[in-house]
Amino acid sequence: MGETRLRIEELGEASCRACRSWLAADGTGGLRLVDPVDQEPIVAHYGDSHLAAALLVRGRSRGSPAMIEQGLRLVRTVLRDWSEAAALADFHHDFNSFALCMIDEGLGAESEDVRREIQRVVLATGDSNHDTVNWLPMRAFVNFCRYEWTGEERYATAARSALRKVVHATNADGGIEDRLPGGLSYNLQYNVASLATLMLLAKRWPQERVVPENGLDFLLSNVLPDGDINYMGRGANQLFAWGPWLYTLASSGRNAALDDALGYIGPRYPFSVEKRNLLLNGFEGRDKSFWWDYHHCSVYHAHFLFWVTLAEAQLQRDEPPVTPPVRAGASMGTTVRGSTGLRITSCEAGGVALFAGRAAYLAEAGPAVCAIWRSEGRALFKGGLGPWKGDFGNKYSFADTVLLNHFGLLSQSTDLPLVHNRVTRRIFPKRVAGRNATIAPHFGNAVFEHGPDWMEISFETDGHAGYLNAPIFGDEAGEVEVEFFVDGRPLRSHLFGNSRSPYGWVSVTRSELSTGRRWSIRLKMSTEAA
Repeated sequence: MGETRLRIEELGEASCRACRSWLAADGTGGLRLVDPVDQEPIVAHYGDSHLAAALLVRGRSRGSPAMIEQGLRLVRTVLRDWSEAAALADFHHDFNSFALCMIDEGLGAESEDVRREIQRVVLATGDSNHDTVNWLPMRAFVNFCRYEWTGEERYATAARSALRKVVHATNADGGIEDRLPGGLSYNLQYNVASLATLMLLAKRWPQERVVPENGLDFLLSNVLPDGDINYMGRGANQLFAWGPWLYTLASSGRNAALDDALGYIGPRYPFSVEKRNLLLNGFEGRDKSFWWDYHHCSVYHAHFLFWVTLAEAQLQRDEPPVTPPVRAGASMGTTVRGSTGLRITSCEAGGVALFAGRAAYLAEAGPAVCAIWRSEGRALFKGGLGPWKGDFGNKYSFADTVLLNHFGLLSQSTDLPLVHNRVTRRIFPKRVAGRNATIAPHFGNAVFEHGPDWMEISFETDGHAGYLNAPIFGDEAGEVEVEFFVDGRPLRSHLFGNSRSPYGWVSVTRSELSTGRRWSIRLKMSTEAA
């Protein structure tokens, strides 16, 4: 445990140095976190409040008056500007109120003025008006704090109402959806975030029985062989999941899993800082490649530091682990759905993660391939598709880049009119038919088959016209032969080129155009590489 503690301390120190280097006076006596990519404070989000909380905890644990003073100055600025920030359309009520409650809990009598102002502000501020599930445990935490401050039962009622919604979003296998009603959105990142806050809440109010009995086991069963927990859906390869994941493992006493997680995030985090990126892919943050509309570098790094600091404090205290005392929801109702639809299958040649799919985001559509790896655990592909239009995918995404990152079927069509012959061309001589193109992913039931040195993923359709697309990580592409089939018939393949993905560069191979019902991609592993 000593070595694990040292590793997490080193990670926290690296994050703390980065976040503190982005702090700047605001010209009116305050202190703000200035985003290194956007070159301005992101006041509607939660970077300042989370960084303030982390600095105060770290300052106390290290006996650093300078760090404590910096944290106090930052939280005083947040409180000073609260009303203006709260009026902004993208203000993160639950995140910010949650961070203030954490600050309030740790402050002593010497900062009573700050505590009074925190309580005044949190009591005067309403909760967010939507039920994105990963926000609900924070909302419950805040309302339990309000109840303790005031004794007013309405706050305890609001807290338990939020938790009942989390229970309703929890599948029987332990996975936690991210939007209600079910079927809209699921991804590992926000499942991790929901569970982490539930575990934090359980330490503070154990009588509420909020931790799903099988929630952690579900996540652990879906960690990839390389240690990655965040490889699918709206959060793929983003930093946001990793602080809560480290806290979850530290607070539950899962030391071996914590070591594996540190082995994954440890060597990748410094590049995220260096590139000012919130994805762990080595691209420059200023490119905002595979970022969603709401992404800001400073916010995600401050969030990471907050949770890493809590994980570090948990290991320093060496407290008993948080364990679910009873089945999820014993005091709040029961879960209503079955499987989350995420399944890992391993074999002699490697393995695959398949996901049933959700409706709200292209990045979570399915059935889809989420990850593929070789027998040594080396990933060949992770994090399919990406942000595209609709909710939160409008600012930075390019359709061709997102679709080249789809492991599976694509179709193409054009605006060719129904009647296109010599007569219509004579009537409309200047019309250029087929000028526009539509390229779309197609999803069919996914079937996984394998042999000693090969893996095959087939997509069963009612009939499809198009082609197969297979992105493979660039550093692995030379060690894998890609073959395509439709209804058992081989299709010609060609190397299309290189493209970006949430994980870095991929080499894209695609098939010839064809029609058929059962489409297959076979990956043959190089025995020399093995």
